[in-house]
Amino acid sequence: MRKHILLVEDQALLRKLYAEVFSEAGYTVTQAEDGKSALEALEQCRPDIIVTDIRLPWVSGVHFINQVRTQRETAHLPIVALSGGGDEYLERANACGATVSLPKSADFNRLLGVVEQALTARPC
Repeated sequence: MRKHILLVEDQALLRKLYAEVFSEAGYTVTQAEDGKSALEALEQCRPDIIVTDIRLPWVSGVHFINQVRTQRETAHLPIVALSGGGDEYLERANACGATVSLPKSADFNRLLGVVEQALTARPC
């Protein structure tokens, strides 16, 4: 069975690029363009993992992660947080409950490896 990723990224080009990378790697991908639509998507789908930008419009990535962690149905999900804003954003992501945080880069193999590792380490 294909693993399902909820991908949250406000930059359309990056969202499309990440979605293609994940799809080509064999994942099913649901896309959301901001924290608000990501929360709505969580009501419609049950992903195996969330990959989210931290700097999002409407509902920040930090607030989104907090919401995920406080809901019983989603609290267990691994979350990979991405940021192009520097270490302070990555530290905020870790502090609010991200499983792992990474700077945005073009190293898609690293991102895929982190996603696979987070899925493997996920408790049953």
